[in-house]
Amino acid sequence: MARAGLAPHGFPAPLGADGARRSRASSLLRAGRSRKGEAGAALLLVLVAVALLAAVAGAALRSAHATSEAARLFVREVVADEASRAAIDLARAEISALDSVAQRRGQLRYRLGAASLTVDFLSENGRIDWHRAAPPLLNAVLLGAGLSERQAGLLTSSIALSDPTITGNGGMGRKAAHMGFAPPPPPSGAQGAVTAPTSVSQPRPQSLAALMSLPGITPEVFARIAPLFSPCAGSGPIDPGIASLPIVAALMEGDAGRATAFLAQQAEREPDAATPSQFPSSMQSFVASTAKTASGVRLDVTVEVDGLIRRHTGVLCVPSGDFAAADLLDWTLLP
Repeated sequence: MARAGLAPHGFPAPLGADGARRSRASSLLRAGRSRKGEAGAALLLVLVAVALLAAVAGAALRSAHATSEAARLFVREVVADEASRAAIDLARAEISALDSVAQRRGQLRYRLGAASLTVDFLSENGRIDWHRAAPPLLNAVLLGAGLSERQAGLLTSSIALSDPTITGNGGMGRKAAHMGFAPPPPPSGAQGAVTAPTSVSQPRPQSLAALMSLPGITPEVFARIAPLFSPCAGSGPIDPGIASLPIVAALMEGDAGRATAFLAQQAEREPDAATPSQFPSSMQSFVASTAKTASGVRLDVTVEVDGLIRRHTGVLCVPSGDFAAADLLDWTLLP
Protein backbone atom coordinates (compact mmCIF):
# COMPACT_ATOMS: atom_id res chain seq x y z
CA MET A 1 0.00 0.00 0.00
CA ALA A 2 1.40 3.38 -0.95
CA ARG A 3 2.22 5.84 1.89
CA ALA A 4 0.47 9.22 1.92
CA GLY A 5 2.27 11.85 -0.16
CA LEU A 6 4.30 9.23 -2.01
CA ALA A 7 3.75 7.90 -5.50
CA PRO A 8 3.23 4.19 -5.95
CA HIS A 9 6.85 3.74 -6.96
CA GLY A 10 8.06 5.31 -3.63
CA PHE A 11 9.06 8.83 -4.76
CA PRO A 12 7.38 12.04 -3.47
CA ALA A 13 4.17 12.70 -5.23
CA PRO A 14 4.10 15.77 -7.41
CA LEU A 15 2.84 18.88 -5.59
CA GLY A 16 -0.36 20.42 -6.61
CA ALA A 17 -0.91 24.11 -7.09
CA ASP A 18 -1.72 24.65 -3.42
CA GLY A 19 1.31 22.72 -2.28
CA ALA A 20 3.59 24.72 -4.53
CA ARG A 21 2.24 27.98 -3.15
CA ARG A 22 2.72 26.79 0.40
CA SER A 23 6.29 25.72 -0.36
CA ARG A 24 7.13 29.08 -1.91
CA ALA A 25 5.57 30.94 1.04
CA SER A 26 7.59 28.85 3.48
CA SER A 27 10.78 29.57 1.57
CA LEU A 28 10.02 33.29 1.45
CA LEU A 29 9.26 33.30 5.17
CA ARG A 30 12.55 31.62 5.96
CA ALA A 31 14.40 34.06 3.69
CA GLY A 32 12.66 37.02 5.34
CA ARG A 33 13.60 35.81 8.78
CA SER A 34 17.20 35.39 7.66
CA ARG A 35 17.30 38.91 6.21
CA LYS A 36 15.75 40.35 9.39
CA GLY A 37 18.43 38.61 11.48
CA GLU A 38 21.16 39.98 9.25
CA ALA A 39 19.65 43.46 9.43
CA GLY A 40 19.47 43.26 13.25
CA ALA A 41 23.10 42.20 13.48
CA ALA A 42 24.11 45.03 11.14
CA LEU A 43 22.15 47.53 13.21
CA LEU A 44 23.85 46.28 16.38
CA LEU A 45 27.25 46.70 14.76
CA VAL A 46 26.34 50.22 13.66
CA LEU A 47 25.22 51.11 17.19
CA VAL A 48 28.44 49.72 18.69
CA ALA A 49 30.51 51.66 16.14
CA VAL A 50 28.60 54.87 16.90
CA ALA A 51 29.12 54.35 20.65
CA LEU A 52 32.83 53.79 20.12
CA LEU A 53 33.11 56.86 17.92
CA ALA A 54 31.24 58.93 20.52
CA ALA A 55 33.56 57.67 23.26
CA VAL A 56 36.66 58.46 21.17
CA ALA A 57 35.30 61.90 20.28
CA GLY A 58 34.48 62.62 23.92
CA ALA A 59 37.95 61.53 25.02
CA ALA A 60 39.50 63.67 22.30
CA LEU A 61 37.47 66.69 23.40
CA ARG A 62 38.39 66.13 27.04
CA SER A 63 42.04 65.70 26.10
CA ALA A 64 41.94 68.85 23.98
CA HIS A 65 40.32 70.76 26.84
CA ALA A 66 42.87 69.44 29.35
CA THR A 67 45.70 70.27 26.96
CA SER A 68 44.32 73.75 26.46
CA GLU A 69 43.99 74.26 30.22
CA ALA A 70 47.52 72.96 30.78
CA ALA A 71 48.82 75.29 28.10
CA ARG A 72 47.05 78.28 29.66
CA LEU A 73 48.38 77.32 33.12
CA PHE A 74 51.89 76.96 31.72
CA VAL A 75 51.68 80.40 30.11
CA ARG A 76 50.46 81.94 33.38
CA GLU A 77 53.29 80.26 35.30
CA VAL A 78 55.89 81.52 32.83
CA VAL A 79 54.46 85.05 33.00
CA ALA A 80 54.41 84.89 36.82
CA ASP A 81 58.01 83.66 37.02
CA GLU A 82 59.26 86.32 34.61
CA ALA A 83 57.30 88.99 36.47
CA SER A 84 58.90 87.84 39.74
CA ARG A 85 62.34 88.26 38.19
CA ALA A 86 61.40 91.67 36.89
CA ALA A 87 60.21 92.63 40.37
CA ILE A 88 63.72 92.04 41.69
CA ASP A 89 65.17 94.64 39.33
CA LEU A 90 62.35 97.10 40.02
CA ALA A 91 62.75 96.70 43.78
CA ARG A 92 66.55 96.92 43.54
CA ALA A 93 66.32 100.28 41.79
CA GLU A 94 63.67 101.68 44.11
CA ILE A 95 65.23 100.51 47.40
CA SER A 96 68.65 101.82 46.40
CA ALA A 97 67.17 105.33 46.17
CA LEU A 98 65.80 105.16 49.76
CA ASP A 99 67.66 106.47 52.79
CA SER A 100 69.03 104.05 55.38
CA VAL A 101 65.95 104.32 57.63
CA ALA A 102 63.48 103.68 54.80
CA GLN A 103 65.60 100.72 53.62
CA ARG A 104 64.89 98.87 56.84
CA ARG A 105 61.50 97.55 55.74
CA GLY A 106 58.60 98.36 53.47
CA GLN A 107 56.30 97.26 50.68
CA LEU A 108 56.32 98.01 46.97
CA ARG A 109 53.59 97.41 44.37
CA TYR A 110 53.86 97.13 40.61
CA ARG A 111 51.73 96.27 37.58
CA LEU A 112 53.33 94.54 34.61
CA GLY A 113 50.78 93.72 31.92
CA ALA A 114 48.51 91.01 33.33
CA ALA A 115 50.68 90.55 36.41
CA SER A 116 50.10 92.29 39.75
CA LEU A 117 53.19 92.30 41.98
CA THR A 118 53.69 92.96 45.68
CA VAL A 119 57.23 93.10 47.09
CA ASP A 120 57.73 93.08 50.86
CA PHE A 121 61.33 93.88 51.80
CA LEU A 122 63.28 93.71 55.06
CA SER A 123 66.89 94.70 55.65
CA GLU A 124 69.30 91.89 56.53
CA ASN A 125 70.89 94.17 59.17
CA GLY A 126 68.55 92.58 61.69
CA ARG A 127 70.07 89.12 61.17
CA ILE A 128 73.38 87.53 62.11
CA ASP A 129 76.24 87.70 59.62
CA TRP A 130 77.38 84.11 60.08
CA HIS A 131 80.55 84.77 58.08
CA ARG A 132 82.02 87.19 60.62
CA ALA A 133 79.93 87.16 63.81
CA ALA A 134 81.88 86.88 67.07
CA PRO A 135 81.57 83.53 68.88
CA PRO A 136 79.89 84.99 72.00
CA LEU A 137 77.17 86.43 69.79
CA LEU A 138 76.83 83.18 67.85
CA ASN A 139 76.50 81.19 71.05
CA ALA A 140 73.93 83.58 72.53
CA VAL A 141 71.80 83.49 69.37
CA LEU A 142 71.90 79.70 69.16
CA LEU A 143 70.79 79.48 72.80
CA GLY A 144 68.04 81.97 71.99
CA ALA A 145 66.90 79.67 69.19
CA GLY A 146 66.19 76.97 71.77
CA LEU A 147 69.32 74.84 71.41
CA SER A 148 70.86 73.24 74.46
CA GLU A 149 74.13 74.61 75.81
CA ARG A 150 75.96 71.59 74.41
CA GLN A 151 74.38 71.99 70.95
CA ALA A 152 75.03 75.72 70.95
CA GLY A 153 78.66 75.22 71.94
CA LEU A 154 79.27 72.60 69.24
CA LEU A 155 77.64 74.71 66.53
CA THR A 156 79.50 77.81 67.65
CA SER A 157 82.72 75.84 67.23
CA SER A 158 81.65 74.57 63.80
CA ILE A 159 80.70 78.04 62.52
CA ALA A 160 83.43 80.09 64.18
CA LEU A 161 86.26 77.80 63.08
CA SER A 162 84.97 77.25 59.55
CA ASP A 163 85.57 80.75 58.18
CA PRO A 164 88.24 80.34 55.45
CA THR A 165 88.35 84.08 54.73
CA ILE A 166 90.07 85.11 57.96
CA THR A 167 93.74 84.21 58.27
CA GLY A 168 96.74 85.29 60.27
CA ASN A 169 96.18 86.94 63.64
CA GLY A 170 92.59 87.69 62.70
CA GLY A 171 91.69 84.03 62.42
CA MET A 172 93.62 83.15 65.56
CA GLY A 173 91.88 85.97 67.37
CA ARG A 174 88.49 84.63 66.43
CA LYS A 175 89.52 81.13 67.49
CA ALA A 176 90.89 82.39 70.80
CA ALA A 177 87.74 84.40 71.43
CA HIS A 178 85.71 81.27 70.83
CA MET A 179 87.75 78.92 72.96
CA GLY A 180 87.46 81.15 76.01
CA PHE A 181 84.33 83.03 75.03
CA ALA A 182 86.23 86.19 75.84
CA PRO A 183 84.58 89.43 74.71
CA PRO A 184 86.24 90.50 71.44
CA PRO A 185 87.55 93.99 70.79
CA PRO A 186 84.93 96.54 69.64
CA PRO A 187 83.76 95.83 66.10
CA SER A 188 84.75 97.87 63.09
CA GLY A 189 82.10 97.14 60.48
CA ALA A 190 81.65 93.46 61.28
CA GLN A 191 79.50 91.96 64.01
CA GLY A 192 82.05 91.84 66.78
CA ALA A 193 84.83 90.62 64.51
CA VAL A 194 88.45 90.98 65.62
CA THR A 195 89.93 94.27 64.45
CA ALA A 196 93.04 94.79 62.38
CA PRO A 197 93.81 91.16 61.48
CA THR A 198 97.04 90.40 59.69
CA SER A 199 95.11 89.30 56.59
CA VAL A 200 91.40 89.50 56.02
CA SER A 201 89.62 88.90 52.77
CA GLN A 202 86.05 90.13 52.55
CA PRO A 203 83.75 87.09 52.59
CA ARG A 204 81.54 86.70 49.56
CA PRO A 205 77.83 86.12 50.04
CA GLN A 206 77.16 82.44 50.53
CA SER A 207 73.89 80.52 50.56
CA LEU A 208 72.68 79.48 53.98
CA ALA A 209 72.61 75.93 52.62
CA ALA A 210 76.38 75.94 53.25
CA LEU A 211 75.59 75.69 56.96
CA MET A 212 74.30 72.16 56.33
CA SER A 213 77.84 71.01 55.58
CA LEU A 214 79.06 71.92 59.07
CA PRO A 215 79.33 69.27 61.81
CA GLY A 216 76.43 69.15 64.22
CA ILE A 217 73.83 70.81 62.01
CA THR A 218 70.92 68.50 61.29
CA PRO A 219 67.95 69.43 59.05
CA GLU A 220 65.87 70.08 62.17
CA VAL A 221 68.50 72.39 63.68
CA PHE A 222 69.00 74.13 60.33
CA ALA A 223 65.26 74.85 60.04
CA ARG A 224 65.38 76.41 63.50
CA ILE A 225 68.43 78.64 63.06
CA ALA A 226 68.29 79.56 59.34
CA PRO A 227 65.81 82.46 59.84
CA LEU A 228 68.29 84.05 62.26
CA PHE A 229 71.26 84.16 59.87
CA SER A 230 71.98 86.20 56.77
CA PRO A 231 73.84 84.91 53.71
CA CYS A 232 75.19 88.43 53.18
CA ALA A 233 78.62 89.37 54.47
CA GLY A 234 79.57 92.54 56.26
CA SER A 235 76.23 93.48 57.77
CA GLY A 236 77.95 94.99 60.81
CA PRO A 237 76.31 95.49 64.20
CA ILE A 238 72.72 94.32 64.50
CA ASP A 239 69.76 96.65 64.06
CA PRO A 240 67.55 95.39 66.91
CA GLY A 241 64.53 97.33 65.71
CA ILE A 242 64.04 94.88 62.84
CA ALA A 243 65.50 91.78 64.52
CA SER A 244 63.47 88.74 65.55
CA LEU A 245 62.75 87.81 69.16
CA PRO A 246 65.52 85.15 69.49
CA ILE A 247 68.16 87.65 68.30
CA VAL A 248 66.94 90.44 70.59
CA ALA A 249 66.80 87.93 73.45
CA ALA A 250 70.44 87.03 72.73
CA LEU A 251 71.35 90.71 72.85
CA MET A 252 69.52 90.89 76.19
CA GLU A 253 71.76 88.07 77.51
CA GLY A 254 68.98 85.53 77.17
CA ASP A 255 66.28 87.57 78.91
CA ALA A 256 63.23 86.81 76.73
CA GLY A 257 60.97 89.01 78.88
CA ARG A 258 63.12 92.09 78.32
CA ALA A 259 63.39 91.24 74.64
CA THR A 260 59.59 91.01 74.28
CA ALA A 261 59.12 94.32 76.10
CA PHE A 262 61.75 95.96 73.89
CA LEU A 263 60.08 94.82 70.67
CA ALA A 264 56.68 95.98 71.92
CA GLN A 265 58.19 99.36 72.75
CA GLN A 266 59.86 99.54 69.34
CA ALA A 267 56.52 99.00 67.61
CA GLU A 268 55.26 102.26 69.14
CA ARG A 269 58.40 104.31 68.48
CA GLU A 270 60.10 105.88 65.51
CA PRO A 271 61.88 103.34 63.28
CA ASP A 272 65.38 104.43 64.36
CA ALA A 273 64.74 104.79 68.08
CA ALA A 274 66.85 101.87 69.46
CA THR A 275 70.20 102.64 71.09
CA PRO A 276 72.98 100.37 72.40
CA SER A 277 72.43 101.75 75.91
CA GLN A 278 69.15 99.82 76.08
CA PHE A 279 71.15 96.57 76.16
CA PRO A 280 73.52 95.00 78.70
CA SER A 281 77.06 96.39 78.52
CA SER A 282 78.46 93.01 77.41
CA MET A 283 76.31 93.14 74.27
CA GLN A 284 76.34 96.84 73.41
CA SER A 285 79.20 96.44 70.94
CA PHE A 286 76.97 94.16 68.84
CA VAL A 287 74.13 96.71 68.60
CA ALA A 288 73.97 99.31 65.86
CA SER A 289 73.72 102.87 67.17
CA THR A 290 71.86 104.06 64.09
CA ALA A 291 70.32 102.68 60.91
CA LYS A 292 72.80 102.13 58.13
CA THR A 293 72.68 101.15 54.48
CA ALA A 294 71.41 97.60 54.18
CA SER A 295 74.02 94.91 53.64
CA GLY A 296 71.23 92.92 52.06
CA VAL A 297 67.49 92.97 51.58
CA ARG A 298 65.16 90.01 51.94
CA LEU A 299 62.51 90.12 49.22
CA ASP A 300 59.15 88.34 49.45
CA VAL A 301 57.56 88.63 46.01
CA THR A 302 53.89 87.80 45.38
CA VAL A 303 52.64 87.72 41.78
CA GLU A 304 49.05 87.24 40.61
CA VAL A 305 48.30 86.45 36.96
CA ASP A 306 44.70 85.70 35.99
CA GLY A 307 43.94 84.04 39.31
CA LEU A 308 47.28 82.22 39.58
CA ILE A 309 49.30 83.29 42.63
CA ARG A 310 53.03 82.59 42.91
CA ARG A 311 55.23 83.50 45.87
CA HIS A 312 59.01 83.66 45.86
CA THR A 313 61.53 84.67 48.49
CA GLY A 314 65.22 85.47 48.25
CA VAL A 315 67.98 87.69 49.57
CA LEU A 316 69.59 90.49 47.62
CA CYS A 317 73.11 90.87 49.07
CA VAL A 318 74.51 94.39 48.61
CA PRO A 319 78.32 94.58 48.85
CA SER A 320 79.42 97.88 50.39
CA GLY A 321 76.00 99.38 49.75
CA ASP A 322 76.35 99.01 45.97
CA PHE A 323 72.93 97.83 44.79
CA ALA A 324 74.17 97.69 41.19
CA ALA A 325 76.53 94.85 42.20
CA ALA A 326 73.96 93.02 44.34
CA ASP A 327 73.81 89.20 44.29
CA LEU A 328 70.54 87.29 44.58
CA LEU A 329 70.81 84.24 46.86
CA ASP A 330 68.45 81.52 48.08
CA TRP A 331 65.73 82.39 45.53
CA THR A 332 62.93 79.95 46.39
CA LEU A 333 59.41 79.24 45.19
CA LEU A 334 57.14 79.05 48.23
CA PRO A 335 54.34 76.44 48.42
